[in-house]
Amino acid sequence: MLFTYNAAFRCDRNPTSLRAAQVEHLNECLKKYDIVPERIVYVGIDPNETRKYVTESPELLRQFFQHYGVSQGAVVLSDNGKSFFEQGESVLLNLGFQKHECYPAAVHHYLSPNDNRLHGTAGMAHLRHQLQR
Repeated sequence: MLFTYNAAFRCDRNPTSLRAAQVEHLNECLKKYDIVPERIVYVGIDPNETRKYVTESPELLRQFFQHYGVSQGAVVLSDNGKSFFEQGESVLLNLGFQKHECYPAAVHHYLSPNDNRLHGTAGMAHLRHQLQR
């Protein structure tokens, strides 16, 4: 899913020729890449939103899993990031995950798909270790 402040992804604005062209282009791209429009969520509040980057938060996790659901018996791995906990409780457990395992900061760089290609391999090794405990 895409959570964005970019108003070009909004299709509910008062139409102008520029906005109509942006919406038409967006719809063409969605069709070309087979993207369901509901996967794009505009999260701006102010009509003149100036923020550029959407920060992670428990609310975004809730929106994501409200859209995709949680499989029964699902186990999730995460770091100890602030978006995964709210008032000391696991947001993911509250969403219906059976188990939420946090990996230590020392292994974060192994599990991050942005850092390397070891995400799946390291994640599965850590999961097996945790489940054997």
